[in-house]
Amino acid sequence: MDSGYQHLLVECGVDWLTCTARSGARARALAVASDRWLQDRGTEGYIIRGWNWNGYRGRVVDGCSFGTRQDGTICRLSGSMAIRHFDTAMVMADQVSRLDLQLTVLDRVGDVDWARIAFVNAGDLEAVKAGILGTKLTRSTPEGATFNLGSRASERYLRLYDKTAESKGEYPNRCWRYEIEYKDTRANGVANSIHTARFPVEKVYDAVKAVYGAYGITIPCAPPGRYWEDAGYRHVTDDERRLAWVATCIRPVIRRLVEAYDAETIATLLGFMPVADELSECGYQLDPVSEGDRV
Repeated sequence: MDSGYQHLLVECGVDWLTCTARSGARARALAVASDRWLQDRGTEGYIIRGWNWNGYRGRVVDGCSFGTRQDGTICRLSGSMAIRHFDTAMVMADQVSRLDLQLTVLDRVGDVDWARIAFVNAGDLEAVKAGILGTKLTRSTPEGATFNLGSRASERYLRLYDKTAESKGEYPNRCWRYEIEYKDTRANGVANSIHTARFPVEKVYDAVKAVYGAYGITIPCAPPGRYWEDAGYRHVTDDERRLAWVATCIRPVIRRLVEAYDAETIATLLGFMPVADELSECGYQLDPVSEGDRV
């Protein structure tokens, strides 16, 4: 990495993809692939639900939704699912209607409000001064500071925000995310250029840097380079959130009930005794009292 840069690039890639395939072999292939991705996501601890949108009927899980209707298949990928399956989805897609690119920077020097800096720099643009191009700086709890440039209804929209605050601490302190949201014709063109690029991660970095640079906003980190690797921050699954809730809210209630009655009674009421019986048949012995103490 260039020693002239003091900040670290920790993520860079496609963050959202909405694509469609018209009826026929490509649509069927996209549906089958999307369903497989969705099932795989389910095994990681995320909940799969039914999904209906704009006439499409299908299923949704964290980071992936897909549906079919008479004229074809739609697939939407976000976050890590977009990074994993972008290229495969592009092989089957006929059209891309939305594409988000992002890079996330870790500020290794100090507590700088990069959203405010971007807001001030963009304010010098003639288009902003004339009211042709809109900008906005917001601060809220717990999401932190966010800078927006452009309109969500336009074909290109920029958003820079405190990723540490927005993710509720899943990212290290002082992580900032630079995003571009493309729609319609622009989304389709940019998606194809990344899909066909020899080094797609570098292509994403160059695209984000060029667009932000056009508005006077500097990306404060070096490009990824050939051997750059994503920092691999692990995100909390639905099941992990539920376990944390059980430990915080349910465990004290169960403990009081065990003290008032006994562990075996409570386990029976909760439907856990068949599990204990099955374990016993396999040679495992559970002591109801000790199990209750561990609740």
